[in-house]
Formats: sequence, structure tokens, C-alpha cells
Amino acid sequence: MSFKKGKKLLARADPVQRRRWIRHVRPLMKRAWRSDKRLLVFIDEAHIHCDCDLEFGWSKRGGRLWVYSKSPGLSQRVSFFGVYVWSESDVHLEPYSRADGDSTILTLMRLRDRYPKHTIDVVWDGAAYHRSVGVRCAAKKLGIRLHRLPGYSPDFMPVEALWRWLRSEVTANYCHRDTAELINRVASFEHTARKDPERLRDRLGLPMKLDPVVEKLRCPSR
Repeated sequence: MSFKKGKKLLARADPVQRRRWIRHVRPLMKRAWRSDKRLLVFIDEAHIHCDCDLEFGWSKRGGRLWVYSKSPGLSQRVSFFGVYVWSESDVHLEPYSRADGDSTILTLMRLRDRYPKHTIDVVWDGAAYHRSVGVRCAAKKLGIRLHRLPGYSPDFMPVEALWRWLRSEVTANYCHRDTAELINRVASFEHTARKDPERLRDRLGLPMKLDPVVEKLRCPSR
């Protein structure tokens, strides 16, 4: 035996639905890759707080690593929509006061404004506001097709990797004075990420194979 840190296995994910998703998304990827008029877009939301995320850092041997914090509280946060245009290897981070149906519709409208003549397929999770009638009607009017990820499967959402990258660069061991500073630093991070599309694609990898050993360990609810 060896002493290891645990890794969460989302046992409620359904292996059958996950296999179906792989078969569903592969043709979308192929069509988007082969045509300059088709886009495959992944959208996800994250609530980023002004206070620091504690991470490893350098300090003098034998002493603590103290991280300055004004304790701004959980209310001091910004909801960001991460829009990863997979077929263009591009990303946009859009700040809102909250993530809801209205901000979701605005995000879809901005996506359509950026690509007025493209066929757009959007992939996202099953959040309640994603499934709302208003959002679905707005997407239909905008000519955007929506695709819902299988439940409990964040590994299929490449924007999750973007959030980890952002936290390591923006909020790790750093406390922001206010939401304005947080928004500005996230904008700077976005600018840096967009400058190197190849690196962006590498960091936001999209798994297209399932590990059969891991999938057998899942126990989906019936």
C-alpha cells in the first residue's frame, strides 16, 4: 500500500450517457474543424472572489508564508462567463454581477455579434438558467444550437481547465482591493491567454477517450 491524496470520482455520472456524449460531440468537432464557417463553442461560469486563494509559494525556511488579505468577504465577487471558441482556439471572459438567464442571453448575443455569419454549436452544462425557456428561445432566435453535457461530467468541459489556470495566475495568494481590480486583472489574463492560441489549445485539452477501468468504478443513481 502507499499513502496517497484522494482524487474525487464523480460516482453519479452515468457511463452510458458519457459514451453517448463522445459519439455525439465527435461529429461536431470534425465539422467545425473542417469548415471556416462553423464554430464549436464551450461556455461555463465561475464565481471569482476578491479574496485570495491560498496556494504554495516561496518563503524562508522554517517560517510561514503569510498572504496579505483584507477579508473582503464572499459578497465581493464577480461572475465570469468563460467562452471558449474551440474551433478558433480563442477565449473570452465576460464579467457580470451574477450568472442568471439575463447574463446568459447577453453572452449568447455577444457571441453572435462576434460571428454574425457562422453556424454556432454551444456546449454547456445543465445549469437551471441554461435550461430556461427564455434562454432557449433566445438561442433559437440567434440561430445558435445548444448541446447539454451529461451530468456530473466536468471533465468534458475544457473551460474548467481555464478556471484552474486563471486562479493560479490571478487569485492565487493575492487579495484584490475591489471587484474593479479583479475585473482588470482577469482582462489582462484573458489578453495574455489569447496571444498564444497553440498554448491555449494545449491548456484546455478536450478528452475524447474514456478510461474503461475508471468508468466501471462509477455507480450512477437509478
